[in-house]
Amino acid sequence: GLDQYTKVYFSIIHLLDDGSQPGPSFVQAPNRTVQPLPKEQVVPGLVLPSYDEDEGLVTSRALANQAFSGYVKDGRLYPLEDLDLPWPEKDGAIKALMGRLSGSLAPAELYDYDANIGGDSLIGDAGLAHLCFAGLGAHVTRRTADGYEADFTYLAPLTVRPGFERYGAKATFDAAARPVSIWWSHGEKEVRPGDAAWTHAKFAFRSSLLTGVTLKDHLAATHLTIAATLVSASRDHLPATHPLRRLLKPFTYRTIAVNRAAGPLLVHELSLLHHTVALDAAGLEAGFAFAFNRTRDTFDPANPARFLEYPLEYPLSSAAECAATPPSSQAACADEADELAAFAADGTRYRAAVREYVGRYVGIYYADDAAVGSDVVLASFWAALVAHFPRIPPLSSREALVEVLTGFVFHVTAGHRHVGAAYSAVKDPRYAGAKIRPGRDMSDVQAAVQVLAIALVTGFKQPMLLGDYSHVFLRDGHRNATRALWSDFQAKLLQVSAEVDERNRGPRRFKVRAFDPREMATSVSI
Repeated sequence: GLDQYTKVYFSIIHLLDDGSQPGPSFVQAPNRTVQPLPKEQVVPGLVLPSYDEDEGLVTSRALANQAFSGYVKDGRLYPLEDLDLPWPEKDGAIKALMGRLSGSLAPAELYDYDANIGGDSLIGDAGLAHLCFAGLGAHVTRRTADGYEADFTYLAPLTVRPGFERYGAKATFDAAARPVSIWWSHGEKEVRPGDAAWTHAKFAFRSSLLTGVTLKDHLAATHLTIAATLVSASRDHLPATHPLRRLLKPFTYRTIAVNRAAGPLLVHELSLLHHTVALDAAGLEAGFAFAFNRTRDTFDPANPARFLEYPLEYPLSSAAECAATPPSSQAACADEADELAAFAADGTRYRAAVREYVGRYVGIYYADDAAVGSDVVLASFWAALVAHFPRIPPLSSREALVEVLTGFVFHVTAGHRHVGAAYSAVKDPRYAGAKIRPGRDMSDVQAAVQVLAIALVTGFKQPMLLGDYSHVFLRDGHRNATRALWSDFQAKLLQVSAEVDERNRGPRRFKVRAFDPREMATSVSI
């Protein structure tokens, strides 16, 4: 049930990863002082650096990747073939086969829906709620006057290849997070529990969520816009000896290299992503154009109550005693005040830990607002950020500097871990897919293996956030202070992790792990 393209790519993916876990020593101090970086156009409107000090401009792997990408993108050899072979009606056999295909590449599951829900897992109504309140779609779910909604109808205008449904769906929930309805964009109707189309509408919603988060939030927003802008601005404008270049080094590790590979692998026509999703060439181009523009227009890293373009804030509790407590105490009562509170509370706690670290580091090198304003190199770096993200405030204070840097670090660590955690939703073809066929409530064999391949690529091991990266700091008169600060930051992260575990063992209905520092890499290095 697989075309030759899928067979070749899946085999290569298993050859690329040796299973080793890179440690902090892989992240070296900056060594490049020549600016600006060489750049190349990936697709119209997207220009990325081509040199990464963490890998180099020309390596055997880079050349092999370029040659391989050109080979598999040759439409004469590997045209788009959407083979339609359904799975046999054997539930246990399906899961076992997908597990064998994943093999040692199966990533640690951030959201183990099977363990949290049991039974029919993501297929049932309870699974829909877990996906939207604690899983891959939690950042999108919003409060409404009557409950909640998770809206992916922005995908509906994108054109697809013959034989597939259009993407797009919106799920609504009542105040107790029970599914009320799904607006099914392709069918152009609202479907409710008990309706004949309910099972299919749920699959269409889960598949739209998976496709939307992967294409827009993970690839276009986090990788190719947010992380790419941060690494380009820092390496174009901050010399290797600048303290902020050293601060950002762990959080930009291998960003250029992985984004350079993402072009031919995931963005271009006839790329792996194009084969995997149902979009035609025009739909793929339009989808990325929308995602890039949306991110540039809405990303506001200085706003602690935002996750990408979506609100990340505590709910207004009806309990007077909860509303009256100070912010430092509000998290505890907010966890039980609202179904979305766990995700928001954990996100706010993690961001606060990052903000404390960044604030103290900046304070070591900038005594006051005047010191920030007098740094000409910093002003150039800031202008490069603002050129991409107009919501970034003027560099008028040390506070502005800290909040913006905090927002970037938050998104390339916790944000990337969350939006990239797709494996749990694709390890069973009944859960979600990247293609929706009319009348089908699961992916066909080829579609399931293709989307699994993308999920496995994101599981390659990379340096983790918990580790000693103090060797990248400047060896100047502040070295003892910066090393001690990193140690304090690590202790704070461990505290945040312990608090996540404790709250998830408590009365939380939805177990959230998106903001557990133990789960995070230092950067979008894969």
